[in-house]
Amino acid sequence: MAGALFSATAVAQIPDPVRTALRAGDAVALAAAFEAGADPEAREAEGYGANALMYAASNPDPALVNAVLAAGAEINARDRMGDPALNWASYYGHTDVIVRLLEAGADPGLRGHGNAREILMRRGHQTALAAFLAALGAGPERTGAEITLETAALEGDIATIQSLAGEADVSTARDFAGRPVLQAAARAGQGEAILALIAAGAPVDGLDSIGFTALFEAAREGHDAAVSALLDQGADINHIAEPHGLSLTPLHLAAIGGNAAVVQTLMQAGARPDVQGVTGATPMLWAAFEGQHDAVKALLQGGADASIQAPDSPSVRDVAVMSEWSDIVAMIDGEGGE
Repeated sequence: MAGALFSATAVAQIPDPVRTALRAGDAVALAAAFEAGADPEAREAEGYGANALMYAASNPDPALVNAVLAAGAEINARDRMGDPALNWASYYGHTDVIVRLLEAGADPGLRGHGNAREILMRRGHQTALAAFLAALGAGPERTGAEITLETAALEGDIATIQSLAGEADVSTARDFAGRPVLQAAARAGQGEAILALIAAGAPVDGLDSIGFTALFEAAREGHDAAVSALLDQGADINHIAEPHGLSLTPLHLAAIGGNAAVVQTLMQAGARPDVQGVTGATPMLWAAFEGQHDAVKALLQGGADASIQAPDSPSVRDVAVMSEWSDIVAMIDGEGGE
């Protein structure tokens, strides 16, 4: 059934020729494997129960997706968590693959860890998000003043922001994806623009559709000065996003971004380090899963609890062992000096 979630019931394992071609990013070899009889619907029995199309969508080359689709793969098949290949491509921000899947009939509304738009927003893939919205004709209607205001926010053009304050309602002005324009300045690390926009009426904790504020954006992108500017203006340091934003906090986003200085700034300002989002993962677990060694270390040094685990997931220590982070293992075991 189109769009059905994967259930591990006698599903063939992905054959080695397909797996090898996917790992090598070799579309010619992948097509040859299917021509030789490989099942395009074969799944991995473990983990997310991914199929070849999902793995192909994790590669930036749309030729791999084309090869799997040509073999007859169901474009909207979903993994164990409910994510189709489009969501996998969105997680990695592969613009050309996203556009190709949409052209081929991928359903943009299927939700696992959020739908494709929500995932793109959460991960901060701006180019891919713009292409996604353009492909669907789903961008918001905006005035010329709003468009100019977004550009000024991104470029730190204070004079233009101030001159537009009387022409555009800064409190409701939106960016290309319908998010508060303050988030654009935060993503770009434009601290002075942040202050100018707030002075002109932009709410410091204005929400986008997944419940992120400007502080989330600045934290994810590693802009410590912008984070500090927002905190100075009263930004809610422990705001929790909507469930379709995975109930993350700004500290989660800082951990995902891997900037230890931002992690430290947030923790010193009172961020709660052990909040578990929808998946059960704390900021430290997210940092570990994303391979962000320095963020894990900063969280440990700040007193985050490494013993908290998400359901059916490895612990921080397990990830540290697999990643050969001997210093992190020593810190968790109480043997580290810092």
